[in-house]
Formats: sequence, C-alpha cells, structure tokens
Amino acid sequence: MAKGSGRLYYFWQAEGISATGAYKEEDNYLKVRKHFFDRWGRPITGNTFKQNDLIIVQLSLEKSFNTDVDNIVITDMLPAGFEIENPRTKDLPGMDWIKNESSPTALDVRDDRINLFVNSTSMHQTYYYAVRAVSPASTTWARSAPTPCTTASTIPTTEPVR
Repeated sequence: MAKGSGRLYYFWQAEGISATGAYKEEDNYLKVRKHFFDRWGRPITGNTFKQNDLIIVQLSLEKSFNTDVDNIVITDMLPAGFEIENPRTKDLPGMDWIKNESSPTALDVRDDRINLFVNSTSMHQTYYYAVRAVSPASTTWARSAPTPCTTASTIPTTEPVR
C-alpha cells in the first residue's frame, strides 16, 4: 500500500453484453449494418445456419453528414462455430453479383473477429467477407460494434449452427 499525498489518475472501461441480453441500439453520425447472403447473392433471412455453410457478410457504413471521416474501425466479432473463410470476396469464384464493393485501407483478420480500417469518403460504403459455419453452436452474433465519438451499434441476434 502506498502512502503520501498527490494526485491519483485511473481509467476504467467495461465491455460486453448484459446477462439479460438487453442492448441499446443507437446511431451517432455513423450507421453500420450487417446483412447475410449465400454464395449466389440471395439474402439469408433466418438466423439458423448448417455446418459447412458459406455465408457472405455485408457490412454497410453510412454517415449522416458530408465531411470525410478518417480512421474508422469496423469490428465484427464472430460467434462460436464460425471461421473467416476469405476476407477478400473478390478472390472467390461466383462472387460477380457483388457490385460497388469498397476496399478497406487495412484489414486485420483474427480467429474471433475481423477489423476493417476505413476512411469514409462517400455517404454509403459497403464491405464484404466470407465466413463458414464450421462447428455446431448456439451463440450471439452482434450486428455491429460501437466506435468512440461517432458510434453505431445494433441489436445482437442468436445464430445457431446445426
């Protein structure tokens, strides 16, 4: 234990989803949304996937003002049972249905998430990547991740893999 006089500085940060599953959906200048497609571009409307399914994830970024915004990080946390198949859908055969895809400035692919580093230079930008359902699980897939100052967050959904 330290004794004496002086200033004490501290920082505290908490993250996660509450035990009740309650989640505040909000957009603050930026709007990030996620949609799922099969490999032929058909929207996936349900939230149940089969083992070995290939899912194309679309992340769209919209801003509510005309000024460019630099250094945005879009983090998409993968639920249990999913792996990133290919972060560059242009390399996959049959992806010619994807039009107007934006390219991130940088890309960080990890086992449990993908980080897209982007600059918002237009009102609407769209990014894609492919995931595969690799093992059975029932889990929650958050639809987007908040960013400091300008935020976008949406309600997580449960995605069972069978």
